[in-house]
Amino acid sequence: MMLTSAYVLKTTGNLYPPPSFDFIPSLYAPIYFYILKFSFLFENYYLIARLLSLFSYIMAGIFFSLVIRIRFSNFLALLSFSMIFSFFGLSGYWFDLIRVDGFHIFFISSLLYTQTKFNPSIFQVVTVTIIFLISVFTKQSAIILFPITVFYYILFQKYKLAFIQLLSFLVAIFFIITYLQFKTDGYFFKYTWILGNTHSYIAETITQSIKLFYGITKIQIKYINISLLGITIVYLLLLKVFLVNIIKGKRCSRKKIIDFYLISFSFSLILISTLLSIHKGSSYNNSIPLLFSLFIIIPYNIHYFFLILKRFKKIQYLKIYYKVLSVIIFSYCIHANYHSSLKKILPNPILSSIKRIEVNKFLKLL
Repeated sequence: MMLTSAYVLKTTGNLYPPPSFDFIPSLYAPIYFYILKFSFLFENYYLIARLLSLFSYIMAGIFFSLVIRIRFSNFLALLSFSMIFSFFGLSGYWFDLIRVDGFHIFFISSLLYTQTKFNPSIFQVVTVTIIFLISVFTKQSAIILFPITVFYYILFQKYKLAFIQLLSFLVAIFFIITYLQFKTDGYFFKYTWILGNTHSYIAETITQSIKLFYGITKIQIKYINISLLGITIVYLLLLKVFLVNIIKGKRCSRKKIIDFYLISFSFSLILISTLLSIHKGSSYNNSIPLLFSLFIIIPYNIHYFFLILKRFKKIQYLKIYYKVLSVIIFSYCIHANYHSSLKKILPNPILSSIKRIEVNKFLKLL
C-alpha cells in the first residue's frame, strides 16, 4: 500500500485525490511518500525502498545509543544499540516491508538526540521545530511528543524559548495544513486526520494494546513490568524534586532535567504504541515505539540498580557483577539476533512466507 501511494504521487502528483474505486486513500502524512517515490528511479525499486527502512532503523539505533552515552556510559550505549537489533524477532521492525514506521522513528530519535545533546538556545529551538514538523508530517502520531519538547525548556526555566517553540510550531503547522488543504481540495485533512477517527476503534484499541503488552511480557521481555515499575518510581521521585524546587524557586541540575525528559519521552513512546494499536495487524508494527522506549528504560534500570549496590559499599563485588551481567546481556543479544536474521530484508518470496508464519505465531500468542 505504501508503494502504491508513492506510485500514485509519482504519476499524478497528488497523494490525496478525490475518492474513487481505483484509489485507496492514504491515511498517513506525505513526507515519507515524497521520499519513497524516488525509489522508482531504480530498477530494483522494491529493494531500495526496503533499504530505506533498514537505514532508518540503523540511524535511529545510533541516535538512541548516543543519547544513552551522553547520560551514562559507553557500555550502556552499546547495550542499548545491541538491544534494538536483538528484538528484531519480536517486532520485525518491518525490515521486510515498506512502511512509514522506520522513517518515523528515525526523526523521533534525531529529535531526542538534539534536545539531549545541546543546551537550550534559539538554534536548538529552530532545529527541534524543523525536525518535529518533519516527524509529524511523516506520521501524525508524533504530535503526542509535542508537550514533552516544550516542557523540556520549562524544566530549564527557559520560558521564552518554550513560548517560541510553542508559537513557531503552531504557526508552522497551521500554514502547512492550510496549504495542503488548498492543494488537495480539502482531502488532506479528511484522509489523514478525520477518516481514521470515524471508525469505532477505541474499544478494540484498548483491548489490543493490553493484549500486545501482555504478549510482549509473556514472549520475550519477562521483566518488562518490573522495569516499568522501577523507572516509574524514579520518575515520581524526580517529579517530587522538581515540585519542591519550583516551590522554593530553585533550578534542578542538568542531569536531573535530562533524566526527567528522557523518562517522559519514553513514556510518550509507550503512549504512542498503546493509542495506535488499532487491530492485530497494526499492533505488530505499532509495537516499535514501545520497544524503543525500553531502550531508554532498561539502561536506566541497570544504572540505578548499580547505584543501589554502591550504597552497600560492595564495590569489588559490583565490578564483578557488572562484567558478568555484560557478558550475559550481549550473549542474549547475539542469540536473539541469530534467530532473527537480517537477511529477511532481501526480496525473497520464501523468506516472506516465513515472515508471515512468524506473524501468525505472534498473533496467536496475543
